[in-house]
Amino acid sequence: MATTKQKTLFKFTVVGSGVFPFDMLRYDQCWPASENDSAAIERTSRRGSHMRDEKITLASNIDRTTGARWVSFGWRVDS
Repeated sequence: MATTKQKTLFKFTVVGSGVFPFDMLRYDQCWPASENDSAAIERTSRRGSHMRDEKITLASNIDRTTGARWVSFGWRVDS
């Protein structure tokens, strides 16, 4: 009987304003942690959204983020 190893899920939060850097999902191999986080990403594409910070939790199977790259897009890794 084969057993499968369960992967550990890592979460981190990013904070920023302006259009969410969608390519970072691919780059850091992550995805929105919840429906609310997905909706927050969608809000960043609306007119006037650049005025307000969004706090978005992301999940990944990899325990690392590229903080400096997030900063280059105007977002920061908060936790």
